[in-house]
Amino acid sequence: MPWSRLLLLSALLTGSALGQVTPPPISPARSQPAPRLNIDELNAEIARQAPAYGGFFVRDGLLSVYVTSTDPAQRQAAVRELFAVQGEELRRRGFSPETVVFVPGQFNAEQLLEAKVAARGIDGWQSIDIDETRNRVVVELLLPGMEERARAFLAEQGLPPGIVVIAPVPAGKLPEGPAFGALHQARLEVPARVSQGDTLPIELKVTNPSEEPLLLDHGACALEVEIRDAATREVVLPVPGAQTCLSVLYHTLVPARSTVTVGRREWNLQLPTGALVPPGRYLIRATFEVGVPDAEVIRPPDQTFEVVAGNPATGTAQVRAVLRDGASGIEFRTRLGEEGGR
Repeated sequence: MPWSRLLLLSALLTGSALGQVTPPPISPARSQPAPRLNIDELNAEIARQAPAYGGFFVRDGLLSVYVTSTDPAQRQAAVRELFAVQGEELRRRGFSPETVVFVPGQFNAEQLLEAKVAARGIDGWQSIDIDETRNRVVVELLLPGMEERARAFLAEQGLPPGIVVIAPVPAGKLPEGPAFGALHQARLEVPARVSQGDTLPIELKVTNPSEEPLLLDHGACALEVEIRDAATREVVLPVPGAQTCLSVLYHTLVPARSTVTVGRREWNLQLPTGALVPPGRYLIRATFEVGVPDAEVIRPPDQTFEVVAGNPATGTAQVRAVLRDGASGIEFRTRLGEEGGR
């Protein structure tokens, strides 16, 4: 679910509606906050004026407003402030304060925004969103096995219990489509040995042995990588079950009798749990999907490498993390198993 949203799009979602509201007195319409504010920030601004306000959503033609109080005055204040900020758009859609339905909630919109911002510190998130229909922040992680580490991080943030929900992470697998039919050769290129604390660069190279150029049409997430223990074949880094990818079509040209790197990944040698992968030999399996919408699969031979003991505090993974977090405008390749700057 990679992340700003349109003013009403994410708020006009499904949900349940409870209780009819007595129309509150309406304050004069005032200017909306600066246009740069997204819907979550707008809702938080409303909650600062009316602390019982928890956000709104629409279902079955009903405008539902989450409120954290049963006090009629606080409920009326929530509706009054909502229409002071969003009234023009809401009325255009046929809603009025008289048609609002109250839904009891636990958290106000300012608390939800604070929790959303705090959740961005979770390693391995691929989407973080406020679900107005649930009055919760929902976090989707990239890989199975990251949940425990995410919950431990959230527990350290002092957030209200239950305000953030970790969505189930589905298990993924490498695509099994038909093999790419054009004449080609493919190989994975990785270092033979890497130390704990360093990063493992992974490159997929495609060779065109023919006399004609080879055009590869592919998406942003065409390259999928899975890493296993070479001895036991146990998966140590699984394929993401549900990735948030840009809807972009790339055209990669491989000239005649040439070799081109068509995909890159980088692994920080951490397991989804956050622990370093133990020293040993490992096996990389990969696929590269070509063609839209009927995809074919480039499947290079598996490649092994060795991990040796090292110092995580001084390795390249640590250095790159510092650069990524501390310098603007520096972008690195996607690091498998980590949040990639979303």
